[in-house]
Amino acid sequence: MSSTVLFLERLLRLGEAVLHDRPSFSSEERPALMRLLEAAHSQFRLDVAGAVVPFDPHAGLAGAKFLSQACWFLVSGDEKPDLSRRGCIFRFVPANPEAHLSGDLCLRYLAAVHRPRANSAS
Repeated sequence: MSSTVLFLERLLRLGEAVLHDRPSFSSEERPALMRLLEAAHSQFRLDVAGAVVPFDPHAGLAGAKFLSQACWFLVSGDEKPDLSRRGCIFRFVPANPEAHLSGDLCLRYLAAVHRPRANSAS
């Protein structure tokens, strides 16, 4: 199993982000990533009232990529700041409830990743 799949599995199961190398979303990893995201979504959607919201694979993968890159840029220290900002732009535009919920599967963890920096002018 790839390190990216292991990273996301631990994140979605335990809420812990542990990275050993930069996440990669290669075509070889895609089937395992999609199975993992869809399985996690099937549990996540149980917390939403109303009709069952189906999984949107494009939104789920976009959210996973964005969160993974944000975590990497936070801890790596070897990325130039301008590359970090360019790499952390969420370009997916959700168009329906399926896309919103599927993207939020991973995006809900962003609050823990984004921490306001202390004011250095004090």
